[in-house]
Amino acid sequence: MSLGLSPLAAAPLAALWQPDIPDPVPGTVLVGTGAVDPIWAVALERPAGLALVVPLGLTAGLPAAAFAFPAVAEPALPVLRYTDRGWIGEPTDPNAPNESWPARMLDAPSIVRTIPIYPTEARRSEVNAGEILLANADGALDSLATDWRLAGRRLTVLRGPYRRGRRAARSEFSTIGGFRIERVAQGTDRLRLPLGSAAADLTMPASGTYAGTGSWEGTAEMAGQAKPIRYGIHRNVRPAIVVPGLLAAHLHDGPISAVLAVRGRGDPFGYAGDYPNLAALAAATVAAGTYVTCLAAGWLRLGSTTSSLTVDLRGAAPAGAYLGTAAAIAADLLGRRGGVTSDLAQAVSFYDWPVGEVRLDASGLTVAAAMDALASSVGGWWGADALGRFRGSQLLPPEIVGPSILLEPWMLATPPEEVDAAQAPWWRVRVDYRALGVTQSGEDLGAVSDADRALYGQAAQTATEYRPAVQSAFPGAQDGPQVPSAFDDAADAQAMAVRLMDLHGTPRRTWRAEVRPDQAWRFWSVMEPGQPVSLTWSGIAALRGGRTMILRGISARGDRLTLDLWG
Repeated sequence: MSLGLSPLAAAPLAALWQPDIPDPVPGTVLVGTGAVDPIWAVALERPAGLALVVPLGLTAGLPAAAFAFPAVAEPALPVLRYTDRGWIGEPTDPNAPNESWPARMLDAPSIVRTIPIYPTEARRSEVNAGEILLANADGALDSLATDWRLAGRRLTVLRGPYRRGRRAARSEFSTIGGFRIERVAQGTDRLRLPLGSAAADLTMPASGTYAGTGSWEGTAEMAGQAKPIRYGIHRNVRPAIVVPGLLAAHLHDGPISAVLAVRGRGDPFGYAGDYPNLAALAAATVAAGTYVTCLAAGWLRLGSTTSSLTVDLRGAAPAGAYLGTAAAIAADLLGRRGGVTSDLAQAVSFYDWPVGEVRLDASGLTVAAAMDALASSVGGWWGADALGRFRGSQLLPPEIVGPSILLEPWMLATPPEEVDAAQAPWWRVRVDYRALGVTQSGEDLGAVSDADRALYGQAAQTATEYRPAVQSAFPGAQDGPQVPSAFDDAADAQAMAVRLMDLHGTPRRTWRAEVRPDQAWRFWSVMEPGQPVSLTWSGIAALRGGRTMILRGISARGDRLTLDLWG
């Protein structure tokens, strides 16, 4: 994926939010026809009924501070368009004939994008934008500073080639990013439009709550409590008895794939069948020591009471499709629960998350918090790009993957600078897996075997990757953290431990490289945090032969581009 640029071609402005941007090709050597003198532009949604005035006779190239004309009403366009240097579509431009983008932008916005590196860091990638400054010496934009309907509107940042004489075609402009205006514009002569991510904030709850009205909506005491949301495989969970008169336990708010086992104090209940709906489940006669299910609604009923109920199950299966992998769960969280449309959910982009079976209990969490927990539990990260499209990925050792971009000395404004203290390599990583919902000991268990008593008393199993050679070669090597995972299978947990050791079991350093402003155009359409990049600088021994690193962060204001590289 790119930094958020793609040729606009004949696409209308409404299509800026669904660009088709290809993934960069591994091994790409950046080449081009020459540097571009840029023009920067913004397009923002106009609130319905907003009236603006513009100076009579204003041309696109007029300096924004020099307005001294009578004011006239601006046509009621659905989008407000401004540039830093002025642009009018040529009469022959097939996409924007005579379309005016006045010179009111005072500077290009700053855009900072980062991803997490260490498993102890928050697992959401970040996109931060500054603000758009618009010239308003003539007062033509005063209504923007008083209209709160502007807050939350979408704003697109564009970059194109600036040419004197015959202007560049509209199709030559590329999309840098899509953002939302965070609050009402501020200022008088200079209006400030603070920007936030275009991505949905995903602060809505992942689960509903019980009404507390009885039956399947729980007792009065349960009113407002979150309903269970369980994805993937769960072992030894303790569901709530929601309908005491029926001994009915709620496993998941929706269809589930299977109930694998039901136990009371560790002793198994016998399975006595599945019922198609809750009415049939309520009418069933359930013998003591057995249980019945309604998989279509996510419930079970017991035939007799127990002081310590535990269940193994495979959870959410909307429309009969079991969601057991991290990518499938992410797509459901973003789309069905978060309301993110398919063009922005980018579910296919989660392809490089591990594919092993996992567990996620999203009960009581927001969608964003559930995504954080999911990404962390598979050693990955997630977040939105500069256009508000969600994606997820995992870090792989850059020297194994190989560079997708070559950053050569002639592209840099200054020598690379090492930033942050180098972190000592790890000699061991432990990854927990097959976590239990609850642990049991003592009176929680009946006459179970010693093996089962040990199993139910241990919160999780642990996979370990230990490398004595690292400990021997680097006396200052550290014992890495014990990382919880959502995996159920030992092989998946071991693979995660190996990957973490490949990443962190070797000395890594962080470098900052400033790209020459006249070379930044080479990177806009191909660069994305998380990519492997090869950095070469003959004057620094560590970089003399080219060092392949992970692009950890991108900081840009216009064509002033700074890259943080880790590896």
